[in-house]
Amino acid sequence: MVLFLLQCLSVSAYVDSPVPSMTVVPSPSITRLMHVTGSEDNTVRIWRASGECLQTIEHPGNIWAVEFLPNQDVVTACSDAVARIWSAAPERQVG
Repeated sequence: MVLFLLQCLSVSAYVDSPVPSMTVVPSPSITRLMHVTGSEDNTVRIWRASGECLQTIEHPGNIWAVEFLPNQDVVTACSDAVARIWSAAPERQVG
């Protein structure tokens, strides 16, 4: 029994490395939907639903987990045993 008939809407391809972690930020408009991936190449990437990479964030080790927070900040867990919170909001940025 098939519960859902899914169709691929977007492909965001890494060339060199597996992607063990991904999350999606909900948006009222599907055209503004974004997702973030964490990879074994030590990068976190933020993508548009179209597959366009908006930003690449380097880390000192493999990315084990990545999540959007309710305020749309991004939290990453890296193999260097550090969790980091990333924000685009100027009022939340330090230094």
